[in-house]
Amino acid sequence: MKKNILFSTDNMLGYKENVEKILREKFDVTEYIENYFPLKSERTLYFKLLRETAKKNKLAKKYYQRYIEKYYFNLLDKYQKIKFDYFLVVAGREFSKEFIQELKRRNKGMKCILFVWDRFKYITLRKSADEFDYIFSFDSRDCEKHGFYFRPSFYLNEIEQNKIEYSKRKYDIYYVGRLRSRERYKMIEEFYSYSQKINLNCYLKLYINKELEKYLPDNYIKDLIIKEMIPYDKNIDIIKNSKCVLDLNVPDQEGLTLRSIEAIGSETKIITTNTLIKEYDFYNDKNIYCIEKIEEISLIPKEFFIEEYKKLPENIKNKYTAKGFIEEIFNVVEKQR
Repeated sequence: MKKNILFSTDNMLGYKENVEKILREKFDVTEYIENYFPLKSERTLYFKLLRETAKKNKLAKKYYQRYIEKYYFNLLDKYQKIKFDYFLVVAGREFSKEFIQELKRRNKGMKCILFVWDRFKYITLRKSADEFDYIFSFDSRDCEKHGFYFRPSFYLNEIEQNKIEYSKRKYDIYYVGRLRSRERYKMIEEFYSYSQKINLNCYLKLYINKELEKYLPDNYIKDLIIKEMIPYDKNIDIIKNSKCVLDLNVPDQEGLTLRSIEAIGSETKIITTNTLIKEYDFYNDKNIYCIEKIEEISLIPKEFFIEEYKKLPENIKNKYTAKGFIEEIFNVVEKQR
């Protein structure tokens, strides 16, 4: 008889479906909490007004948090006929200490598991983290500091489907990201100039909104700027049609970005500013080129883009699938149960 699991994840396109499908092979996933907001059909005008006001007003934020808390506690009543063995949160958001404590009280012996794919100091769940029995993180520094289990993230099954032969891919360099700083603009502009100089076909885009416009220089290259986010599924299609993906790490982050992990599934090369990637089992200097400063861009040999991608052993590649992710987590949990 399968065990019951309550599953919650971020609403990022495809991740809930991929993880849930794998979980159903092993567990009865009888319910899951889809997001930290109520379902669209349950969002009243009061909720919508309160949510917007809470962004600017501390008192409104307090009432908003109480509203969400009440919503979650009502969910517990919905689940009262189910005895859960596990509560798995993959990059989830706000669950209070009181909620998790009540969930445990109603499900004696249940194990709570959290996977973090952001720096721990940035997640809202850090306030209730000590209620989780197991915490896994993609960031090795956080693991050392807080005693978490280290586990890199994973890629979606769709990334492996309908891949294009490496030599037939349209773009030599691909990057889409937010314009977070002037330094990031300079870096992308330099890659653009480098691509022009050695005749590479690049797809380089920086997303801006009103708040991010301040990072644009006066004479910016308009072709590098977009004002609407590219849908995630289109991003995946472009990655699969690119020879190399550019990965610019956030300065205080040591864990690998999703972009680096997705490149494993799509068999796309990586140029990255995160030199810690050399410590991972999939590192191969034929597939991955590390730079630490803008001056090193011009030193990247054109041959890096021309030479074929060196395929990874299947056991290493499988580790970074959604199935490999779930298997590794529950190997740890069930060994200690």
